[in-house]
Order: sequence, then C-alpha cells, then structure tokens
Amino acid sequence: MRQCRHASHRDGFSLIELLVVISILGILVGLTAAGIGRVRVAQQARNTDETITKLQKGLDQQITAVVDEATRDGNPYLAQLIPFCGNDKDRAKALLTYVYLKREFPQTFAEARTGIGAPGFPIALQPHKAFNTIPAGPSGLTAAQESAVLLYIILQEKGNRGQVMPVDDGTNAAQTNIGPFKAFQDGYGVPIAFQRWFESPELNQAPYLHTKNPFFADPFDPLGKLAAAWPITVPAGRAISCTALQIANFDGVNKVIMVQSAGQDRAFDPPFGGSAANDDIYGYRLVRFGNKGN
Repeated sequence: MRQCRHASHRDGFSLIELLVVISILGILVGLTAAGIGRVRVAQQARNTDETITKLQKGLDQQITAVVDEATRDGNPYLAQLIPFCGNDKDRAKALLTYVYLKREFPQTFAEARTGIGAPGFPIALQPHKAFNTIPAGPSGLTAAQESAVLLYIILQEKGNRGQVMPVDDGTNAAQTNIGPFKAFQDGYGVPIAFQRWFESPELNQAPYLHTKNPFFADPFDPLGKLAAAWPITVPAGRAISCTALQIANFDGVNKVIMVQSAGQDRAFDPPFGGSAANDDIYGYRLVRFGNKGN
C-alpha cells in the first residue's frame, strides 16, 4: 500500500512576518540614531567647555597684567589722576584700572575705535593699535558677533604685555570666520562672545567675593573708593569719570570679564538677545567649577 506524503513548502515570508521584521529594524535604527545623537550632543558640550575654559584662562591672564600695570606706583597717568580723585591714591588706582580695562577690552567696534577721554577728565588714551584693523562705520554684525571678533583679537593678536595665547593652545580647531574677521566658536558652531564688567546677583555671594572691604565686592575697586562718596573738592569727578568710561555708575558690586557661549540652543540670552531660556555657558563658572558653566 503506497502512502502519500505531502511536504510543506514555504516560498517566502508572509506579509505579517515582513511587517514585524521591518518594525524591529525601524526600532533598532531609531535607537541607534538616538544613541549617536546623544554622543554628538555630549561631545559638543565637552568641546564647548574645554574651549571656553581655555579662553577664560587666557583672558584672566590679560586682565591680571592690565590691572598690575594700572595700579603700579610708577604709572605716569597715576600722578595726573591723584589730584582729580581728591588726592586719594587708592581711588586714583581704581579709576585708572577701569580706564585701562575699557581701553584693552572693548566690547564693540565703536569702543575699539574710540579712545578714553571726556571734557574735564585729566587723561586721554588712544585706542590700542591692535584694533586698527577694525573698519570705521557700521559693521553689519550683531553685538555678539562684534564681541566675538574683538575677543579673538584680544587673545590671539593683541599680545597684551606678553600675555598672548600661544598658537598651539588647542583652540585652532575652534576657530571660524565672521565675514573678513576671525573668531572662536563653541562646539555648537556659534561664535564665542565676551562681556566686560558682567554683573550678576550670584557674584555678590560666596565663593565669588574677593574683597578687602565687606561693603564692596568690585574686584577692580576692592576698597570701594569709586562707589563711595567723593570729596567735596571734586564733586563732579565721579560723574566726569563715568562719562569718560561710558558707564552708568560705580556701584561697588562684583564684576567679571568673561567669555560666553550661546549654549545648546545656539541663541544668546540678554544682553545679546536671543532665547529667554538661560542655557548660556559662562567662562567664570567653568574656571571655578569645571563643568558647571551654565
């Protein structure tokens, strides 16, 4: 008796099986893409922190050199400022510190092309020669872009008293162009700006306070000589000084000169405009706290 056997033949996958395989592949691709995205974002953050830290340290070196020159007893401008400051040498040193800082660290092209002086102010300083490359007239750049260009000049070209950053400092890969100008950029591809005399409530609290006087926190005026009342013999001196420096007042609070990244949202927070969410990365925080720069 002959038995017939029916073999089971499968010529391919069913539609349901194909859909299941495609779904699994889609999930795997999505997970891989998400992982790559997280790695990329983490690398961008690391690159930004490293660059900001290097730039802030270079800026701090230049600030120290400028303050040292402004406050040395042999500075020729000091003798001219002492009578203007009511014969108070400490007040004259603090004022000269502000004068030098404004000249050496201009934040806008207009400042870079303008010297220090005002009617009734006893000294006049010409713009630093390193900024001669800044053209006259409107730049067409935003405030943050002008600041970024000037930061590059300050750190890489100005050579302030031997404190210029070396060309092999590790920031070459973090450089970009803004029109005909060079600038540093963060890990997100945005030019890095800087702020002069930045103030924040946290700077008037530990651990940022560096002061000899418990009532005044300004590191450039540690004795509070500029913020305090000036002698009656020079009643207009304080106002004239503010006019010469183009600042509203001497308030005695802690100030820092810092580099600033726009952060992951690539938009600067005020005063440069941009996003309302504060994810900007501040150089002074990174230098003190490592990875806590925003």
